[in-house]
Amino acid sequence: MNDVDAGLDQETLVWFQSLDPDEQAEFVELLEEAVGEQWELSPKQEYAEALWHKCDWLLYGGAAGGGKTELMIKHANDLSTKVPGHATLVLRQSIPELRRSIILRLKARLVQFRLPGKLRKVDGVTQFLYQNDSLIECGYCATDEHVANYLSAEYDLLLIDEASLMTADQITQLSSRLRTTKRKARLGARPHLGLFSNPGGPSHAWLHEIFVASTDYGSRVVVVDITQGIEHPQIVRTYPAPCTPDGATDEQLEQLRVWADELTIEVDPQNELVLGFVPAKASDNKYIDPGYMKYLNALPERRRRQLRDGDWDTFEGQYFHEWNRDIHVVDWFEIPESWQHARGLDFGSSAPWACLMGAWDNDGNCYLYDECYGPGFTPQDQAAQAKAAQSRTLANGKVVKINYFASLADPSVFADKRGTGKSIADLWRIAGLHVNRAKNARVAGWQNVRQYLWDNDLQTPRLFVLRGTCPNLVRTIPLQQTDKKHPEDLDTRLEDHAMDALRYLLSARPIGQKVPEQKVGLTIDQRFNKMLRNLDKRPRSRLFH
Repeated sequence: MNDVDAGLDQETLVWFQSLDPDEQAEFVELLEEAVGEQWELSPKQEYAEALWHKCDWLLYGGAAGGGKTELMIKHANDLSTKVPGHATLVLRQSIPELRRSIILRLKARLVQFRLPGKLRKVDGVTQFLYQNDSLIECGYCATDEHVANYLSAEYDLLLIDEASLMTADQITQLSSRLRTTKRKARLGARPHLGLFSNPGGPSHAWLHEIFVASTDYGSRVVVVDITQGIEHPQIVRTYPAPCTPDGATDEQLEQLRVWADELTIEVDPQNELVLGFVPAKASDNKYIDPGYMKYLNALPERRRRQLRDGDWDTFEGQYFHEWNRDIHVVDWFEIPESWQHARGLDFGSSAPWACLMGAWDNDGNCYLYDECYGPGFTPQDQAAQAKAAQSRTLANGKVVKINYFASLADPSVFADKRGTGKSIADLWRIAGLHVNRAKNARVAGWQNVRQYLWDNDLQTPRLFVLRGTCPNLVRTIPLQQTDKKHPEDLDTRLEDHAMDALRYLLSARPIGQKVPEQKVGLTIDQRFNKMLRNLDKRPRSRLFH
């Protein structure tokens, strides 16, 4: 480190000499990384920072090398500098991980930008103490016993790096330590949580449900009611972003940043939480070594999708590993009337009912374009929803009624299980919704769904979802898991209602089965012309003998 010794104070030099050779090399690299006199963030990080000021809980992450740690320590430093006495807790699973990822990086930034913080170790705890008495404490948490070390403390800001490696219970227990004082609140402090992670790990499914699915992959901010806990939060308000941050250009990210700065969110501070999610990719990090990508490319498929592509829709034990939001969700377009339409229905009462509508193009690809979904609806309500969805307004203002060549429902709806003399199918029929019995061969049905998700013969997907039309299917399909007792089936204890409706729908045209052309009724003009042609063919009666 001879070239940079002159730029270090004696205290930093002594600390540097205590590091092992690998850590010394990493510290030097970090010192050389930043350019200029100001601590700058990438456009994706700047958007996340702006959004974080409006959210109680924020998840940031996805691909490896997406700049998670840099955003984390920049946010903590800004608040520590601005608010005297501000308290931040930064957690990872172990001390070596802390030292390599967080402590080295934050120490380098303090040196580079001459920030008013000093690295200290007090009672075995590593912390950065600022001249205004603000504190960034660096801790570790790998077990439930470690959580107990923090339950008597109070923090204004909690940062958890690689959050998916902790359990959901550990994260929620730690979040209970967030609180501030009226004095610090007046200066800009507020209790908030930042989770930074790659996909995968024990809490992947929980993070997906709470953050990824609820925000529609980061395309909106949601306010949830947590009076009954955070396990299954009820969304009470949403704030759609002008565009999705996943894959956004620098210009779009600037548009998102301005939107976040101007965003006003209505929230009950006692009973509601504001949640946000910002997906990150390695390309968002301007400092990353381009050669790093080849090592991500060499990973097995699932980990490659997680760490290279930042794909939160894939995890260990996933049933539909073929699902890929980037290729299966497509931009909306007007489905032609001439395509074959069908629908699949799964009954539910206290559990959600589901009805999916789809149409096939001339190449046999199925496009899903509408859904009905939700718990607590009577059979009559469900029939009314399905009938309303049968009519749609075209771009030219014309209202058309969709003709379904198949409406397939769970076979159980044809049984009178309640002993009332009428089945669910009867009640639907009376209300104007006519359905046929679907085949209930689950494993064969799921294999058909798999083939639609990815046709191995054609090496292309055959199933697509129009963006914004089937949110509950898009939310739940990646979360389906393999049944441990029946590996060929999915776990029915999960929210699989939209999946069942999809299975019934696609059974109307199994992959590889040729379906006859749909018979379409003649128009009035066609029927009149046909009548005239038939009259011309009739023998004329003789008037004279």
